[in-house]
Amino acid sequence: MLAVTPEGLSLGVLGMKTWTCAPDEFGKGKLRKQHTIRDKESVKWLEGLEHLSALKARCPDTHIVGVCDREGDLYDVFVTERPAGVDWLVCAGWNRSVAHPEKYLWEAIAATPELGQTELQIPGSGNTIARTARLTLRCAPVRLRPPRYRRRKGLPYIEVFVIHALEAEVPEGLEPLEWMLLTSVPTSTREQALERLAESEDTLPRPIVLNLQDQPRRINAFEDDISQLEKRIGAFASALTTASICFRMRTLMSALSVAASITKSTATSR
Repeated sequence: MLAVTPEGLSLGVLGMKTWTCAPDEFGKGKLRKQHTIRDKESVKWLEGLEHLSALKARCPDTHIVGVCDREGDLYDVFVTERPAGVDWLVCAGWNRSVAHPEKYLWEAIAATPELGQTELQIPGSGNTIARTARLTLRCAPVRLRPPRYRRRKGLPYIEVFVIHALEAEVPEGLEPLEWMLLTSVPTSTREQALERLAESEDTLPRPIVLNLQDQPRRINAFEDDISQLEKRIGAFASALTTASICFRMRTLMSALSVAASITKSTATSR
């Protein structure tokens, strides 16, 4: 878990956890609905939110937002208790059932009025042609219904704020760019929607999370000696923290150098 400012500056590692699936659990994904989230790998998202809640006591004046990728689109995350000043921002991974006439998330947000548009520069790479994408923005509060197989357990309906950005006038042969975000942070204006989009793109540590989870074969190579993997991840976290400190020190030194130059220039002019 990384601490990152809204401007994208890494402050260091807040926490780290290693997890491996027991060999006798492979191939039993269809039984996942019979287990509580505390018995699944997905518990990491709840534990992360709990970690941020504990951190809030040390940073009472800081607004803390936990940013998750699509794997963090869990109803348990939405309904878990948290202190004031701690929120979550999740990339939607499911077209969830909603308590609206449209019945489903994507259809419900599409029925809301547009807030306007914004432009996004798409760099060219490989077969991708550089272009300026125009994104249509929408945001609205939406009332989610709990998953059908869990409604008997008394999970409550919950209202979240939804931010949607969809590319308009897509060049022929290309898929439109699209973002669908869910958050507990009140969002109702174009400016606030752009803030949520920037937070999801700039602060989400995708390379750290996904490079491990999306490469099961590499992870399995260390099954015979899991401690070796833990040491490597620990070394990586330590290096990341050190790099963050060095970057902050370099930024501070640059600022001091500029301030010294201004002071010297002022003294000379006198």
